[in-house]
Amino acid sequence: MSDANRIQVSYRRTLAGGQPIISELDHDILRVTSDGLKQDTDTTRSQEIRSDRQTADVLRTNASVSGEIGFELVYGVMDPFFEQAFYSDPWNGAIVTNTVPGATDISATAPNIFTGVTVNEFTPFAAGDIVEVTGFANVANNAHFEVVSVTTVSVADDTLTLNTGTIVTEAAGAAVTFTRRDPLADVVGTNLAADSGANTITASSGTPFTDVIDGMYVIISGFATSQNNDFARIVSHTDTVLTLAEIVLITEAEGASVTLEFSSFITNGVTETIAIIERQYVDKTAEFALFQGLRIDTMSLNVTNNAIVTGAFGFMGLTEEANSVSEISGDFGAAPTNTPQNGVDNVTKIILGTGITATTLCLQDFAFNLANNLRQHLCIGTLGPVDFGTGTSESSGNFSAFYEDKTEYELYLAFTSTELKIIFQDAQGNRYLLDLPLIKLADGDRTVPGLNQDVVAAFDYEAFRDPTLGFTVRLHRWAA
Repeated sequence: MSDANRIQVSYRRTLAGGQPIISELDHDILRVTSDGLKQDTDTTRSQEIRSDRQTADVLRTNASVSGEIGFELVYGVMDPFFEQAFYSDPWNGAIVTNTVPGATDISATAPNIFTGVTVNEFTPFAAGDIVEVTGFANVANNAHFEVVSVTTVSVADDTLTLNTGTIVTEAAGAAVTFTRRDPLADVVGTNLAADSGANTITASSGTPFTDVIDGMYVIISGFATSQNNDFARIVSHTDTVLTLAEIVLITEAEGASVTLEFSSFITNGVTETIAIIERQYVDKTAEFALFQGLRIDTMSLNVTNNAIVTGAFGFMGLTEEANSVSEISGDFGAAPTNTPQNGVDNVTKIILGTGITATTLCLQDFAFNLANNLRQHLCIGTLGPVDFGTGTSESSGNFSAFYEDKTEYELYLAFTSTELKIIFQDAQGNRYLLDLPLIKLADGDRTVPGLNQDVVAAFDYEAFRDPTLGFTVRLHRWAA
């Protein structure tokens, strides 16, 4: 017998066209609370009429994969799957550094080396960098690669050695570009002033905001005026000025040592990524279940006042295989080691509309749900789906709070648009902010359940596209 406590789940992701997100031999371990992936088989009974009343045959008409992976909210662990569920481009909020743009002197050597003829061509790179390569004739050479080592010499033939085995030998000649993303660094200085009139923060020297992206959130700390130290959305920026929303700044001259921490984020979008997930029965010899072609159809996140924050991803996929060896073999990439977050210590703020916080509402529970409305594409002559169609991205959820007054209930009765945010921070100082800029309360309830019980206001909400910001849901993160 196999024990659930002896299961190991690992994954690798690719773009819809098959190119690896990070072209590794390695696959990363997932920290999960459950693994419900399985093959679904559709069958039909023969309708042949027999005089002995028996069924002539049972035929298979479809086979595909579905199921949920459960998780506890741990910073960094599920970030690739949050990105996949949102159909988002990669986590934004980084400086894109183009090095070797359009170079024609770089060759590829199987299985894992790029070589440049120009002196010190790969100097900007270091071990551990993730580099996007484009422009080679062979599609296998155009992907995201992790750099293992860099050799730069004073003569020709600098080399990049990669953590992959997929490089195809190709001579130099194509115009190739290497792109590296660097995290947007915090801005720290005594040259930052706040202005209440324009609701701006201005740097009196340097150009610290050049690489800021409008729509980012920024965590502000260090001002002498406490009201200036909070989360804020960046509405617009110049090289020296940030114009902010969702905060009311008090004018303060420069002088205090102020820190600005910028978020990276994902947004509901149209970029499809595909996962391969492998389940190893570690207490058995050579027992592996491989699930291929996995798309995320649904996502949930659940917060209660006396439990760990949990969630689940609902997958739709192509095939399940029973194997004796790992099909995504190589060294395992370790999962992040941050601590799970709970609904007591790690929810720092919940904002509904303007100024209604968790303290005011005294929330009992909160849930967020996302649905991609996927559908199978089936063809005659092929068992199982050949692909999946994507539907409307739908974000919704519910929350309940001890009933205090009619403030939030009036939003429901009037069907008034409002906004909803929840902020998490773990013991290490890592943060998430789930941002729903426009919601409507689709259902509400403040009924009286009976004697010796509390009156609870319970609401269902539906999110929709903010016409100004251009999105329905965005998830921001800050690493400690």
